Amino acid sequence: MKRYAKKQAKATKRRRLKAQERKNQCCASHESKYPC
Repeated sequence: MKRYAKKQAKATKRRRLKAQERKNQCCASHESKYPC
């Protein structure tokens, strides 16, 4: 049970990191002409 929760947390963290990366990529691509 505990192991599963740990795995879940890791997955969530990775997903959040990926989303942040995508957001940064978006901002870089249009050089802050638009708010992200």
